[in-house]
Amino acid sequence: ENCAAAMREEGCDARGIACDVTDPAAVAALAARVAELGGLGTLAHVVGISPSLGDYTTIMRVNLRGAALVAGAMLPLAGEGSAAILIASLAAHNFRASDEAIAVLRDPAAPDLAEKLAAVIGTEHATPQMAYVYSKWGILSYARKQAATWGARRARIVSLSPGLIATTQGAIEFEKSPGKRAMYEQTPLEREGTMLEIADALEFGLLATVGKYL
Repeated sequence: ENCAAAMREEGCDARGIACDVTDPAAVAALAARVAELGGLGTLAHVVGISPSLGDYTTIMRVNLRGAALVAGAMLPLAGEGSAAILIASLAAHNFRASDEAIAVLRDPAAPDLAEKLAAVIGTEHATPQMAYVYSKWGILSYARKQAATWGARRARIVSLSPGLIATTQGAIEFEKSPGKRAMYEQTPLEREGTMLEIADALEFGLLATVGKYL
C-alpha cells in the first residue's frame, strides 16, 4: 500500500492489493478483484527472489510456481489487447535442463513442483543458485507454451530476461555471490543496468496493449 500511495502522489491511478503468489487462494482473490475492476489490461509479473535471499524450495515456489499461478488466474480475464510479461533472467539462457527436468517444469503450477524437481536433479543440486536458474528457465518455457493459448484470446504473453540490474537484491548478490561478480567483470557496458532502463524495456514489451492498464 505504501508503494501504491507513492504512485498516487506521482499522479498514477494505483491501488494496493496484498497477494501471496504462492497461495492459490490469495491469487484467486487477486483475480476476483481484477475482474471487479473490469478485466486484465496488462500483467507485469516482477515477483522474484534471488539466490541469496531464499532457500531452494522458496525460490522455486515464488519465482516459477507463483508466476504460473498468477498468469493462469489472469488468463480468463484477458481479452483483445491484453498482455502479460513475466520476468526471466539472463541466467536462463546459459543453461539447458535435462529431459527429466523439463518434464517436471512443464507443470510449473504443481503444488509439489520443488519436490519433484529435487527428486530429478538430486538433492545435492537442489541449491538456491540452481533453483534460480531452473525457475527462470521454467519462465521461458512457460511463456512459450502459453503463447498460443493467450493468442486465442487475442492477447499476448512474453518473457523478459534482464542482465545485471542495479537493485537492492542485486546489491546483496554482489556481496554474497562470486559468480555475479564474475559476470559483472564480463559485462561490455562495464556497469549494471538501471531500474529505469529495465522498466523501459518492460514497457516496450507491452506497447501493443490497448485499453486501460491494470
